[in-house]
Amino acid sequence: MFKNRYKIKIVGLNLDRLINYIKNNYKSYNLNRVKYNELWIDLSYNSYYNLLSKIDTSCYNITVEKVYGINKILQVFKQNIALFISAIICFSAIIFLDTKLLKINIYGATETTQTEILNYLKTRSIDVFSNKNISITNLEQKLLENVNGISMVSAVIKGNALLINVKEKLPDIAIDYMDFVAPYNLVIDNMFCYQGTPLKKIGDIVKKGETIIASYNVLENGEKVSVKPIYNVEATTYFTGVSNFKSVEEKQVKTGKKIINSSYKIFGKEFLKRNKKCNYQNYILERKSVTLFNNLFLPIVVNKNIYYEVKQETFNYNFENEKERLLKESLDNAHKEATMGVSIISTTHEIVNIGEYVQVKTYLEAKVNLKND
Repeated sequence: MFKNRYKIKIVGLNLDRLINYIKNNYKSYNLNRVKYNELWIDLSYNSYYNLLSKIDTSCYNITVEKVYGINKILQVFKQNIALFISAIICFSAIIFLDTKLLKINIYGATETTQTEILNYLKTRSIDVFSNKNISITNLEQKLLENVNGISMVSAVIKGNALLINVKEKLPDIAIDYMDFVAPYNLVIDNMFCYQGTPLKKIGDIVKKGETIIASYNVLENGEKVSVKPIYNVEATTYFTGVSNFKSVEEKQVKTGKKIINSSYKIFGKEFLKRNKKCNYQNYILERKSVTLFNNLFLPIVVNKNIYYEVKQETFNYNFENEKERLLKESLDNAHKEATMGVSIISTTHEIVNIGEYVQVKTYLEAKVNLKND
């Protein structure tokens, strides 16, 4: 079965002499003269190449029509090597992935609780592509102990997925009876209190976090009864944006020279590493990670460490040239501090020298309406 043989077709004249020569000198198989000028014969690998060296090939047209034995197997393997390699990789990946978690689904929880659960799972090294051999009973108990806001949890592994069902705790009813506190510094312009006890009055300056209306009513006998504050407060507040300017600044500037080290990672294993030594005295290290194939069968990631050579340079700036930019920057920062729904009524700028810095400040005066009814 594994002996190398070729089925050969020979076309030419005077085949009788050639047949006698082959029979006397070679071990042949299935010799068949199909036409007066056409001969079919099976020869071993060595006999075939020996025959080619002995006869005048200009008189005969000799072609190999079929290959038998190990050479045939090698020929098929060479023609389909890419298919064989792909099949091996896929088969290995399937076996490998069968031991891994490919999904983690959480049901019955808000987005915040889901994030808390996922973060806790990561502390226990439970994540996508981690081993799915997990103690479910122990996991359920640990989730109850370490994740706030859940009263019940059940977990199960189905196939390559970890399924977690939770029941969140009912909200604390006391949250409705919380005091109304100032969300930021403000001056009270007008106040209507329909339920609860006011601790501030019109014209008061209130700091962020101070209580404006307490969550209780006082009865005639002096007893305090918890209630939900209901109010409508109109106030003035200020939002501040700051931008700093430095006339002299030391910066690290790239020289244009760099060294790139890289490695490829598949299924958590690194290969084809390139690791050059960095001899730069001053450099900035930049790390990059690029996913070439992001699928379950061939997740290849390229990691790069790029070392940029840098040198220290001194830059001098002119405040007047930068003034408009700094004013706009401080104004933008002030608007970022402002909350939605406020009404800006005025804008004020201030320039202050603080040591080696010049500080540009922008103040936004705004009207707010805070209510809970």
